[in-house]
Amino acid sequence: QQNEGEFKMLAPRLQYEFNDDANSKLFVESFYREHATRSQNSSTQQQTDSDSTRLNLRLEQKHGAREDKWRLAVEQEQEQQRTRSLSSSPLVPLLVDEETREWSASYAGSQKINTAHQVKFGAELKQTSLNSNIDAELTEDRQALYLEENWKITEQHTITAGLRQEWLKRNGLVDYQENSLNPALAYRYQYDPAWSVQIGYSQSQRTPRTDDLLSTVTPSTSLDAGSLNNPDQGGNPNFKPEQIQAGESP
Repeated sequence: QQNEGEFKMLAPRLQYEFNDDANSKLFVESFYREHATRSQNSSTQQQTDSDSTRLNLRLEQKHGAREDKWRLAVEQEQEQQRTRSLSSSPLVPLLVDEETREWSASYAGSQKINTAHQVKFGAELKQTSLNSNIDAELTEDRQALYLEENWKITEQHTITAGLRQEWLKRNGLVDYQENSLNPALAYRYQYDPAWSVQIGYSQSQRTPRTDDLLSTVTPSTSLDAGSLNNPDQGGNPNFKPEQIQAGESP
């Protein structure tokens, strides 16, 4: 078994502070990555080439007791895998070509009502599409709204309560819709300037990545294909979000 790999990455970052307002800042981040791997054994040769480009924009503003953060991100990833059988009867498919495109936008704000009361709120939008030469296109749309409030009852006692509403819709490889309302509640007791005790409860969902949903990602093609040592890398098109409930106590 022979394995070789190459990896390249470029990640410039720019920060700009507006002259007329020192409390307004703009951040620009870009990432470019190339990854190539080659492997060979007695029966097959395999080469995987992938590259991805990502651009992040973030604007932060602060005016008195109010803070606002705006984010925009765009990413594109291309991956191509070529497999060649060294036997007399080549196995198919010999080529797996995938392209993932994603964009997201979000807003997060916070407002201090007074010294003992603070409100946080925000919204998120995200769209992902995955194209493959071995499966149907998969598109995914996510939206979310959230609200959180913090009350400092006394110098020692603090209560936090929040709600998050999420919507999820998938089309193409699998059609699926889901919406959920997730609460969170926490209490903190600051019994010492350096020590505190917190208890809480939260509910959330973990949605699978698009690669997890693809029914066939990388078929194994060597002589021991499908065995425990060389399984197919498959997905689950009907994979639903995981419901997560968590409790916290000292």
